[in-house]
Amino acid sequence: MRERWYSLTEEELMQKLQTNAEKGLSSKEAAERLKTDGKNNVNAVYKEPKRAYLRRIFSDLTTVLMLASALLALLYRRDAGMIAILALVFFGYLLSILSYVRAQKTLEDLGQRALPTAKVQRRGKLMVIPAEDVVMGDILYLSHGDVVPCDARLLETEELRVLEGSLFPSGRATPKDASFLYAGILKPSQTPNMVYASTVVTSGRGKAVAVETGEDTLVCRMGRSRPIGACHKLDAVKTVRALSSLLGIVLLIPVFVLTVRELAVGGRLIEALLTGLTFASASLCEFYSAYVYTAIAVSARAGLTGGRKNAKTVFIKNPLALSDLTDLNCVFLPLESFRVPGEARLSEIFNGSQTQSVEWIGKKESYLRILRYGILSTGLYGGARLTQKNERSENIYTPEQEALISFAEEKGIYNRSLDDHFPILDHRDVGEGGSLFETTMVRSRGEDVVVLRGEARAVLENCTSYNDNGKVYDMDATAFNELMNVAQTMMKNNCTPVAVATKISRYNTLTRIVDCQSDLTFEGFLAIEKTLLPGAAMQIEKLRQAGVRVIAYTAEEHEDLEYLANALGIVKKPGECIRFPEFAAMSEGVFRAQAETFSFYEGFDAGRLKQIVDALREDYKWNVGFMSGRLEDAYPMYASNVGFSVEDGTKLTGRSKKSRDLRSPLWMKNAGASDKYSCQALNHISDVILPLPTSEGNGGLNSISCAIGTARTVYKNIRQFLCYLIFTCGMRLTALCLGSTGGVLTPVQMLVSGMVFDLLAVFVLVFERFDKALPEKQKTFSGVGAALRTVAPYALLGVLSFLAAFLTSKILVAAGVLAEDNFTSFCFTQLLLTQFAFLSVLLRSGKPPFRDLRATGAFGVYLTALAGFFALCFAIPAAGELFALTFPGAKAFAAAFILPLLVCLIGVILRAIRGVGKRRAGKKKKK
Repeated sequence: MRERWYSLTEEELMQKLQTNAEKGLSSKEAAERLKTDGKNNVNAVYKEPKRAYLRRIFSDLTTVLMLASALLALLYRRDAGMIAILALVFFGYLLSILSYVRAQKTLEDLGQRALPTAKVQRRGKLMVIPAEDVVMGDILYLSHGDVVPCDARLLETEELRVLEGSLFPSGRATPKDASFLYAGILKPSQTPNMVYASTVVTSGRGKAVAVETGEDTLVCRMGRSRPIGACHKLDAVKTVRALSSLLGIVLLIPVFVLTVRELAVGGRLIEALLTGLTFASASLCEFYSAYVYTAIAVSARAGLTGGRKNAKTVFIKNPLALSDLTDLNCVFLPLESFRVPGEARLSEIFNGSQTQSVEWIGKKESYLRILRYGILSTGLYGGARLTQKNERSENIYTPEQEALISFAEEKGIYNRSLDDHFPILDHRDVGEGGSLFETTMVRSRGEDVVVLRGEARAVLENCTSYNDNGKVYDMDATAFNELMNVAQTMMKNNCTPVAVATKISRYNTLTRIVDCQSDLTFEGFLAIEKTLLPGAAMQIEKLRQAGVRVIAYTAEEHEDLEYLANALGIVKKPGECIRFPEFAAMSEGVFRAQAETFSFYEGFDAGRLKQIVDALREDYKWNVGFMSGRLEDAYPMYASNVGFSVEDGTKLTGRSKKSRDLRSPLWMKNAGASDKYSCQALNHISDVILPLPTSEGNGGLNSISCAIGTARTVYKNIRQFLCYLIFTCGMRLTALCLGSTGGVLTPVQMLVSGMVFDLLAVFVLVFERFDKALPEKQKTFSGVGAALRTVAPYALLGVLSFLAAFLTSKILVAAGVLAEDNFTSFCFTQLLLTQFAFLSVLLRSGKPPFRDLRATGAFGVYLTALAGFFALCFAIPAAGELFALTFPGAKAFAAAFILPLLVCLIGVILRAIRGVGKRRAGKKKKK
């Protein structure tokens, strides 16, 4: 029976766990417990056992027969050819195994980046450590944005709420209470003094002691812990593994048939068996899954370390999301993600009668007065006030406050004189004590004056008068509408109008805050321009052209938001915007019937957004990506196919750091108060982590297309290297059937074609990345049957290609252009050149011919290796004799390029036909 931790007192807990509530464990005690109990692997990084993979490789029937036959032949024929065979087999297997091991290491390293951290008390010092190093008895500190690292019993709480949707059927955060005690038996969902691994702190603070770690945690016992980097579960990996096993068996059939035939007719059995087995080994079937891992690892690493100038850094931490990413139909984005977080500037000031750009206001007192009132409303001046904020760790200003203060400093307004002329009597932030606006009470000219600022309509509705050039007039309906028109003009210019109002108060404090925030005098507008992410509108259009619809949402209700949605091109026509009151008035059936028509959702909470995501997935079968702008929006993120978040901007280097480096504040001023764009918890929950948006246009929304492009490129590269390997396999199979005893291709030539140039070609295709335009939507692998239907035509094309090469050789021999002794050499030359031509066609797939030509480093290596191989064999007779490759003469060598050029020409024609078909389909769709 498991321990009922929720029923123990704090003293009993400390005694049972042998820890101290104030100092925690010592480093030595923690190390000993970690060694005894093991890592706290709640979300274990998947590691495929390398021994199992190597065992599968070397127990493969093809491998065993190949090595046995080569060794047997070496015993009976001690020549250079057999040594070359052994060397090529060793080279091929070594390179494939190393690439697999390297890919696994890369994926494991990337998985480690996705693991959360924990704040623990060790020897009385607060430290941040990897969550996997937490042990039983550790004293934990929890705050907004933290992932609970293990099952823990709470010791202290202050307005603590935890989102437990990953464990229990709840869409809302659950309040927690450390003072709760119950002696009976309770379900885990009924224990408010417990927090469980993988759940998320949404607000408040807490102190707890770790009671269960690793596999003993509730999430692991329930089987709901998701391993990170579990590529083995990806559809492409499972399909390719099954396909490689099937092909490995199928390709042994012609080897068996041809060997039996040679045995029956009394032919050269050893040569026939050796040629057949080199063909089977050169087909690389057993390594297909290793190449899939390499493709995923290369793309993941490339996306993570791509150039920031091109906004191509993205971390796909959940490889299982690759198939959903490539099929993505729409992405839900918070409207705030289209702006650069933390950046804003004061753009215009309205002084009650006219609007003036800040560049031209000079020293005009009517405009500086509005600016001064704005600064007063923040209360961020005066030594006493700032000292108080710093002592309470409230020294982070909002972008709006920073914009006002920065410009006020330029104009010489923000200085010590403010405290002398307008000493602060009291201050309230929004929501503090029921305050509707950010408000400050100051003493000015012998009177107590309330100064506040807030959203335009909300402030104007509380104003009974307005100031126009120093004269005060009553606020009537006409004046109200005219002022709102000014505000809307600012909104259309991508500015947020901030209304400033004042009131002479009869109170000397803001205790009666509601009375102080009514019957106001409107003073003017401050237009705050928040920096739009450069290129956002272009990215939206780019995604739309790639078949991905962009839908925006916001929990707020401001009139400027719809203007912003229109300016960005999210809303194209009337009726695409829906506000929450309109949604609430609809029945569920009516909304679901119209859900696909809406592009902007205004004023929606997390629960309603989940309903929308469910409707799009269930009724319209869309693959939905959801970016969470707030921690509470993790609820609809769980319901989506792919979750996006923005990196929290911190890196953990080393085993521990001091408290000043913690990823989120230990103690929040208000429960749930945070204007951070993202946090560790969202990074942990999401499938894709995007870099922070910058004023240069990098990160955020602009990296979503990179994530989609990376996923589509992975599938495209996998499909292409399968098609390439099947094509070359078809060519070699034809050569095998035309001359099983080496009359067309020798065993060494078989291995050079497969173990060398096929391997190099695979790496060329695996390292291929998308450049500018998003790759076309790729079909995911839905089974071996679908994969066979995809690659079978390329096997037939390979058969036809080598038949053409064989007939060309025969014709040239008959015409006297090619010597009979050079027949095998000429066939081998055509084989290698045709492989190169087909590789070039695949690399140009989906691209206009002779445009945007670029060679990757891997392609350069392949081309250099091919040219060097020909030069070596043609220049050095011994090397040419070893590989049965000699110079066939100028005319014959020129003729060897006919088939490769024909393959390239066919590829260009097929691409042109396909392009015309797509354009026609696109026109029909538009109509």
